[in-house]
Amino acid sequence: MKRIVTFALLLVLVLLPLSVSAQSDADTVILAFSRQPDSLIVDYAITSTAGFAMQVLYNSLVAQAADGSYVGELADSWTVSDDQLTWTFNLRQDVTWHDGTPFTAQDVAFTFTFPASADYGGALAPTSLALKGAQAYHDGTADSIEGIQVIDEHTIALTTEEPSALFLDIQGGRYILPAHLLEGIPVAELPNAPQARAPIGTGPYRLVEWRTDEALIYQRYDGYFGEPAQIANYIWRIIPDQSVQITELLSGGVQIVPETLPDDFVTLENESTVTRLQLPGVNFTMLQFNLNWPFFQDVRVRQAINHAIDRSSIITAVGGGFGIPVTQIVHPSLPEYNPNLQGFAFDPDGARALLAEAGWTDDDGDGIVESHGVAGLDDGTPFSVELGTFDRPLYANTVQIVQQNLRDVGIETNIAVSDFNTYFSEYLTGTSDFQIAISGWFAFEQIPQGELQTNFGRGEALNFAHWDSTDEFEEIIANAPTEFDAAARQQLYWRAAEIVEENAVWAHLARLDNLITYSASLNVPEVSSLTQLFASVPQWTWAQ
Repeated sequence: MKRIVTFALLLVLVLLPLSVSAQSDADTVILAFSRQPDSLIVDYAITSTAGFAMQVLYNSLVAQAADGSYVGELADSWTVSDDQLTWTFNLRQDVTWHDGTPFTAQDVAFTFTFPASADYGGALAPTSLALKGAQAYHDGTADSIEGIQVIDEHTIALTTEEPSALFLDIQGGRYILPAHLLEGIPVAELPNAPQARAPIGTGPYRLVEWRTDEALIYQRYDGYFGEPAQIANYIWRIIPDQSVQITELLSGGVQIVPETLPDDFVTLENESTVTRLQLPGVNFTMLQFNLNWPFFQDVRVRQAINHAIDRSSIITAVGGGFGIPVTQIVHPSLPEYNPNLQGFAFDPDGARALLAEAGWTDDDGDGIVESHGVAGLDDGTPFSVELGTFDRPLYANTVQIVQQNLRDVGIETNIAVSDFNTYFSEYLTGTSDFQIAISGWFAFEQIPQGELQTNFGRGEALNFAHWDSTDEFEEIIANAPTEFDAAARQQLYWRAAEIVEENAVWAHLARLDNLITYSASLNVPEVSSLTQLFASVPQWTWAQ
């Protein structure tokens, strides 16, 4: 395939119009994506899109190797005290931020301090609150966090309240942010800091421009401390219509489509100019309940809704048969994935029986059940609620199936559609009054402590369900990080997933395979997930 690159090389930091061709195909790779990130500050980003966009921008203290061991990234080396409380990191001295400022221990200290502030409203507070004295700092009884000690410009010690078996996974693996740009901004205002749209990181690429709803334009950072990116210019074109993305791929306007529609994937099977790649999905869909509404406070109702949904129809109709039903938030590749969970079988009759037990029957014959003795509702209230979704084909198509499935058991839903950014900033939040909503979750390929805690823990930032959790679940979340026996810790996480299922906190739906198509002239390293694909961008090359 002839590659027609539609962006110019970035010369003296002046960006040329999108229609100008590059001087050399080998200098640029263009990726098509249907949406843009919500934020490029990891502490406030809640979408997988943002996660993919940030992978080439930031670094963490350590990274996990393919064999599960940890290697230094921003840290050269590290030690842990005999009591397993204090981790001392010796930082690399050859790292600079994308603006040329040297990276120091102060950046690490800042990164772990601000999420412990009472004014922080993001999802990563547990990462910092595990440090000694962080709770006192959060409560305003201390001016700093005792467990963060800057020893010198390139050495920092982090001390936890309790021994942490997951320290390198959780604290060691979080992205570090630039203190020199952010520490003067009040924590409450950080979500709107320039860093969210014009991030300065330490990674192999820097973002030189974000054109709203058009493009994210990256350029290789020549000051990167590691192996340099092979292709100088890495560009996201935002093309909401996924069928148009394939047209652009075949005409050379883009060179890789990470989210190919199933029909297009099948059609391209014999296209010699295109390479196809099928990977287990890193995203899955789910139905979120807001338990502040009396409709959903009875677990039998939530179980009924789970039984009412035909997940196989979603996989067939929306995913072209490429995918699996979801039983839990944990990624299937992990040992913490509980293989004993079977999920909720498609059982409309069982759903109707559970609804009746919970006080919902259709007495007037209109096909919609009404309340009888349901706390918080007048008798005779029809089960009619708003079902939220956003304007992406996967979700828009899924919501149609869910709506019909619920209608078949007597639940009426009125679909409300928002644009992607509004949906996650206003409609589906911890403070909004949504009733039920179709959403998606990016399943991290790492120990699921953070995912379980932030989505299902009491009062946590992403617990949009407002589920009060259980004492057992809270004990697991508190104790798992201190369990150094991997097998015992695995059992704790298995039990946590069981508790979430028993309480039907969500209706897990489908994990569709990631279908990727790209120019046959583009060399992409072997990867096993979409996450790894985006992380591998610096290693992409063009065939000679």
